[in-house]
Amino acid sequence: MPVTTNREETEYALPEDTLFPGILASVSTRTINYNDKKTGEAKSFDKWEWVFEISEGEYSGLNGYGETESYMSTRDDNKVRQWAETLRDMPFEIGDGLDTDELVGLPCMFTVLHEEPRPKKDGSGMWYSCKVKDLFPEGTTQKQADEPPF
Repeated sequence: MPVTTNREETEYALPEDTLFPGILASVSTRTINYNDKKTGEAKSFDKWEWVFEISEGEYSGLNGYGETESYMSTRDDNKVRQWAETLRDMPFEIGDGLDTDELVGLPCMFTVLHEEPRPKKDGSGMWYSCKVKDLFPEGTTQKQADEPPF
């Protein structure tokens, strides 16, 4: 006879403030097109979209997502550098390059933040996005995660 346990669940696939073991599954470039408000000129810029796959446990196979700028810098809030250094477990020096293909498959731990629901593009309902909030080195415990590295 099948058995189950009642668990708390929402429309979001992943709970907030939970530390998930994962790997970086992919990094891709998305081009954002827009018109300059002053000149009306068509312009564009790139963003990087990061996908982190949960590698074990109850949520294994599900993903957390993140968007960053498309460059690495020494600014304190530069997520590309922060995330790459966390995945590599070593800092970058001025002038060092980054090939995100070398990061794909590396292990990490991460938490997610629930974004406001928005309509799906196909009109079939709402999208409940789980954005990566903080990224931690592999093996980080829940207690250690209460103090984000950046």
